Amino acid sequence: MKRFVREQTVSRIETLRDEMDSIAEQPDEADPLHRTRVAARRLQQCLELFGDYLHKLKVSKLQRRIRKLVKATGSVRTCDITLGLLKSAGVRNDRLKKQIEHQRAHLQKDLATHVDKLHHKSVWHHPAKLRVSKRSKGAWDMRQTPAANARRVLPGMVETWFNAGDETLTGGHDALHRFRLSGKRLRYTLELFADLYANKIEPPLDGLRSVQDRLGSIQDCVASMPLLNGNSRAEAAIQRLLAMREQDFRTYWLANISKQRELWIASLEGTEESNGALSSSPRKSRAARTR
Repeated sequence: MKRFVREQTVSRIETLRDEMDSIAEQPDEADPLHRTRVAARRLQQCLELFGDYLHKLKVSKLQRRIRKLVKATGSVRTCDITLGLLKSAGVRNDRLKKQIEHQRAHLQKDLATHVDKLHHKSVWHHPAKLRVSKRSKGAWDMRQTPAANARRVLPGMVETWFNAGDETLTGGHDALHRFRLSGKRLRYTLELFADLYANKIEPPLDGLRSVQDRLGSIQDCVASMPLLNGNSRAEAAIQRLLAMREQDFRTYWLANISKQRELWIASLEGTEESNGALSSSPRKSRAARTR
């Protein structure tokens, strides 16, 4: 389990570092921005799960840097989302569009400066030297294999998520947003252990992605409102879009996701083992798996 924790953490640090490079190379593109945010969120969840087993000072520094990066990239991405929503809603207002584009350009400059500073922080360098504690505390037992830990912990996390989803159906924007964030954390957790399950984990991951897409489209509408500068026509159009998307999520949850609870849990109760003990490295264990 120690090796698994180290390799998963190092991999996510390196991925985020590479994605920050892509922002510098393509400052006006939305895709590098989105990929960087996803990479940051994935590392955030990895540190949330395994932070107690890593060097506390390094973890706290990483978490602090990531929070600032997520906030900075989020401000720019909200401008991109708002421009896209206005187009989707058929709102043509050149003045409003130019205001948002101007704000995006200003925020992009701030982000570029922030990313450049981050690159020089020692916390990103030599991540392979990251040490993992032997102590077993919290949810994870360092004496057990990653597969054993996954079978013991993940089904309960999925059960909790389904319960929250059922409760969210009667909630408003805030409840939907909280559920969206919990779904992201669950998805990124399952991704950490995905190689231990082969194809068994695909139904939960596919379902989580579809739920996240719908909840994300709802949050896009909510986040765009402050950028509309009180434009009544634009606000009315986005509100109509928001109502449609909320209804779509609730319908989809009841018709498709809520019925899969037992299937998802069952799929996470068994992992692929090789010769009775899975390697702590999911990448190296893929070829050695037997059913």
